[in-house]
Amino acid sequence: LIPKPGDKTEFTEIRLWYRPDDAGRLLPRMARTLNEQEDVSLVRLLNVKRNVDLPTHVMSSATPEGWKQDIQELGDENRR
Repeated sequence: LIPKPGDKTEFTEIRLWYRPDDAGRLLPRMARTLNEQEDVSLVRLLNVKRNVDLPTHVMSSATPEGWKQDIQELGDENRR
């Protein structure tokens, strides 16, 4: 992925790798980023799991003060 001209981002390039799981769904496997200083960051995702309960201290879905929330349910044709 390369940002569009004029986009404000620190990255000049982002590469993503995916792998299929047992059900054929694509799961993220690795990401590589390159910034304007030409620093490279690699992230490998091991033992990715889908739809598991997370402890409340790991992530909050609360809407921050001053933000608006817009929830739109997907129709059945868009669910997997």
